[in-house]
Amino acid sequence: MRSVLLKLVLLVIAAGLVALGAIRWGRVHVVATVQGELMAPPAGDGRWVAWLEGDPGETRLLVMPRHGSRPAVSLRAAALSGLAVDGDAAYLTRSAPEGKGRTRAELLRIRLPQGTPKAIGALTRGASQMVSGDGWLCWREDYEAALPGVPFVVAAAPVTVVRARRESAGDAEVVATVSGPDAGPGPHGLALLGVTGGSAYWVERMRVAGSTATVVRRARLPGGEAENLVQEEGERSAALGKGTLLWTAPSAEAAEPYTFSAVKQRRLDASEVSVIADWLGPVATVMVTRGRVYVQDRHLLWALGGERGQQRVIYRGAGWASAAPVLGDEQYLVLPSRAGTQIARRPLTAWARLASLWR
Repeated sequence: MRSVLLKLVLLVIAAGLVALGAIRWGRVHVVATVQGELMAPPAGDGRWVAWLEGDPGETRLLVMPRHGSRPAVSLRAAALSGLAVDGDAAYLTRSAPEGKGRTRAELLRIRLPQGTPKAIGALTRGASQMVSGDGWLCWREDYEAALPGVPFVVAAAPVTVVRARRESAGDAEVVATVSGPDAGPGPHGLALLGVTGGSAYWVERMRVAGSTATVVRRARLPGGEAENLVQEEGERSAALGKGTLLWTAPSAEAAEPYTFSAVKQRRLDASEVSVIADWLGPVATVMVTRGRVYVQDRHLLWALGGERGQQRVIYRGAGWASAAPVLGDEQYLVLPSRAGTQIARRPLTAWARLASLWR
């Protein structure tokens, strides 16, 4: 009799938790209001999530546990930029005036959440974006015009330089140099995807016959020659998974293909391409985390399987977000509001939903 009662009690508790989890499933939980400008969006796939915010006079590194409730300032400096989180370590750059209109920059490593920053290298310029993987750091430097010492650059044109070095030690090596109207500072230029298998991957925007094309490129580190992996018309999204590259392309089925998007994938060690989803919006953004593939399609968040017909909507709503990265088993949304830019999150898995009940 006691065992039956115990089972009934456990069943009631489980049902209550499931119901409460279902209530919280569709909710977006605001975790921070950005003070000033968001300098680097949330990053991290381990225990910690971090981002950069601030003003030209002071930049702050904010860190919070991935299932925690409150961020804390881990580092303050006049100019921090670029951010990559690898396990319990964060990498970023710090810049300071050097005189005569020049600045000096250094590469920092900081143990999360509240470690002492350590300078691990000198740089020519602060990073605009940074990624890490396989023991490598790879970052992007943006320049308004050509600079001495970098070959094959058109004078007076914007320039983006991609560099890489080992996380532990070593000199920075030039991986790629891009110049022209689609290089330099700006949201629609070169974007780093990540480092895996000893190679760096990035996206470039190119002008082809008067229109924009998206090209995914790869280079073996430290200084291998870059090769093109993918080229699609228009501004497309791409993401790097473990051994897999995914990207959006014009629909494979719609009569007006540029009105809809498909998602394609290929293994990094093969050339065959497969379509795993279709009939998505024209500006859909693909994301990969821990083997799971998601697509943010305007106000819809889709979970995709590895084959056609496995896509399903797991969220509706939340409004317009300027960034919506998926980190681990949560999605972090950068949302405009009357109070300013807010960072919110929502759980994507049963465990994350359960963890959200105690925040």
